Amino acid sequence: MKFEFNTEKEARDFFLNKTQGLNQIQTEILSTISDDILSQEHYSFYDFSKDTKYRFSIYQTLTGFEVHSHSVNLSQLVLAAELGDLKLFQQQLNNNQSVKALSLAFVRAIENEKTNILQFYFQSELFGNLNLYKKPLIYCTYSDRLYSFLFFFRKGEVLPTNILGHIFLNNSIKILSYILEEPRLCNEVMQEKYMTNWAIVYLQDQRRENEATRMFKERKYSS
Repeated sequence: MKFEFNTEKEARDFFLNKTQGLNQIQTEILSTISDDILSQEHYSFYDFSKDTKYRFSIYQTLTGFEVHSHSVNLSQLVLAAELGDLKLFQQQLNNNQSVKALSLAFVRAIENEKTNILQFYFQSELFGNLNLYKKPLIYCTYSDRLYSFLFFFRKGEVLPTNILGHIFLNNSIKILSYILEEPRLCNEVMQEKYMTNWAIVYLQDQRRENEATRMFKERKYSS
């Protein structure tokens, strides 16, 4: 939802009123790029009584001020995974969590690079019971999470044959850079089996070109 105000005081008073009684938590939000935006601030909160996560953004624009709000139902188990709060995570495990909740929390831990939570999954033998739609290394490419990628790689995960397609799609330049800088991994990913149809489309279609495809082609065709 978007709310518009003439002055900064009006916007901040509205923001403070809406967030009163909520628990502020760490936030990770990409900045909104627009010529109309002069400045921006982003905040996240959690309501433990309603298991709801709130996101607020305050924008100064060319015409005034705006407050954007968004809420989503989020279990405390998933919240703990996002924050890397191992104590809260362990407490919530006692609430007979479903496989679906454990799987979602696992993915959120990957996305937020909370390797302490990921490590707990392995130590507690929870990893083998998850219902995942993709390999862990693929989830790492969604937001270019190199620390999570390294965690799984060191756990013995092998590169899926469709890894390049996901890297190109998500422009995962940190992960690709690491792969290309490691001689063994670089030689591995240059093999034909990784040149899936999806990867080839991104390499050949100029409309899909991005930093990841350029980086890969430079290495592949210069050697």
